[in-house]
Amino acid sequence: MKDNNKILDDGRQDTSVLETPSDRSEKEKAEDNYSRTDEIKSHHKTFLHFIIEIFSTAINLLSYLINKGQISNNHSYDNKANNANISDKVQAPREEKDNASVILTKLDARHFIIATVILLAGIITGWLLLSLAPQAEKQKVEHRTPLIEAIEVEQVAKRIPIYSRGTVEPRTQLNLINEVEGHVTYLSDNLESGRIFNKGELLLTIDPTRYKLEVTKKQSAVASAELFLEKARATAKVARKGAKRNASAYALHIPQLNEAKAKLAAAEADLEVAKLHLENTQIKAPFSGRVKHSDINLGQYVNSGALVASIYSLDAAEIRLPISNKQIKLIDLPWFYTNNPLPALEESSDNIAEIESTKKNLDFDRESNPSVEIVGQFANKEYRWRGEIKHAEGGLDENQLIYLVGHVKDPYRRDKQNPNRPPLEPGLFVEAEIEGKFFDAIFEIPREALHGKNKVWLVDENNRVLVNEVNVIYRGPKYAYVLDGLSNEDRLVITNLDYVVNGMEVRINDSSQTTQWSQSGVAGQPLDKSLQEETSPKKDTLRNMSRR
Repeated sequence: MKDNNKILDDGRQDTSVLETPSDRSEKEKAEDNYSRTDEIKSHHKTFLHFIIEIFSTAINLLSYLINKGQISNNHSYDNKANNANISDKVQAPREEKDNASVILTKLDARHFIIATVILLAGIITGWLLLSLAPQAEKQKVEHRTPLIEAIEVEQVAKRIPIYSRGTVEPRTQLNLINEVEGHVTYLSDNLESGRIFNKGELLLTIDPTRYKLEVTKKQSAVASAELFLEKARATAKVARKGAKRNASAYALHIPQLNEAKAKLAAAEADLEVAKLHLENTQIKAPFSGRVKHSDINLGQYVNSGALVASIYSLDAAEIRLPISNKQIKLIDLPWFYTNNPLPALEESSDNIAEIESTKKNLDFDRESNPSVEIVGQFANKEYRWRGEIKHAEGGLDENQLIYLVGHVKDPYRRDKQNPNRPPLEPGLFVEAEIEGKFFDAIFEIPREALHGKNKVWLVDENNRVLVNEVNVIYRGPKYAYVLDGLSNEDRLVITNLDYVVNGMEVRINDSSQTTQWSQSGVAGQPLDKSLQEETSPKKDTLRNMSRR
């Protein structure tokens, strides 16, 4: 069957009126009547144009004859004026009056008769056109009510899903900085963009020759300082034996001994710095991860403080998910208060019970954190990951948005149930469905059934439309969640109409089709395709409804 669905300007399908096959013959009659009325109007218009042309022709002809007579009058008058004497000028007005009457009597009677006949013929022809014109047949105007679909709403107990979106980021990301200068003598194959490495793996080595020599020099300095300290101790021991009771500290060699000790400590410190520099010639992986970016080449000379590579960990991925200030009340978040802080104590057998008790009071139990489902696309295919909301970032931004941090463990682990699922790569833009608070009684309606901010269309027992205001607490991409304003078994209109008047009569589609649509859970998509084929809304029908 040909699909006669009307497509609106915004791309939506107009399902305001659903016609049955029995209605089409009536529409065809109405359209024939409209075309006949248009034909009658066309006849009347042609007749008016014809009458106007006849009158215009007659008037032009009469005007021509009168002008011709005036020209003849002026010619005769000029001839008489040239032959008259100066004494006859006194009688000129009287002679002009006589000449005008003579001209009117000499007007060509044939021309006047022809103009009169043309005018009468036009009037008779116009009367015949009006008499023989087709008459419009009066048709009874039938008021048609739109056919709609409706569902019965019921309160349900469920958690409201909160939707957001964000970009995947690694939980740990850092830049490897070189702390010593020199030539690169070793470069790991894993220190390339995109490669994986393990914790403690040697990634890069700087030429250690000069730093080994520096360690040797510092060891020599330590040995000299130790010798100097032993000499100071021996000298002080001898000086103390021969010193008097009131001998000064200098005489007892106390400052000299302290100086020797300080020199030894400084030499040992320099040795530790030299060993540290030698150790820094080797750069090892601080954790297991992946290389994001690296430009170091073998044999290259690098300065101290140069960027070696950008790396990130693979243990967890995080997503910053913005939600509005109004949506915060729909999510259970572990809030922290300064008057009941977490004890800043190391866990031990003595205070472990106190810490656990405080965590419980502060709702720091990780099992109570809201869950989140991450949805991303690779190669035009959708994949999902499970995670949880770890915490919320501090404060709201200038747009009154607060950012929740979604946490997904082991984003690079292969899923046994879906082995073809790719890893959750950093930089991927994803959508998130956050687990909201639990409501004992709430209405879940298709979002298309919500009009404006808080209005829905209901159908009463007399099949009349009622415009009702509801308390909407959240709007999702497919469903809206209503707390107040509806009752169980209310019939909710889910058909998009061009306009709705409070109290407008409608026809409701078969209940079985309505139930099937409700069970499908797909808002705005009726299952019965025959309804779509039968749908052919007309503007004339809507115009008749507005007249009613």
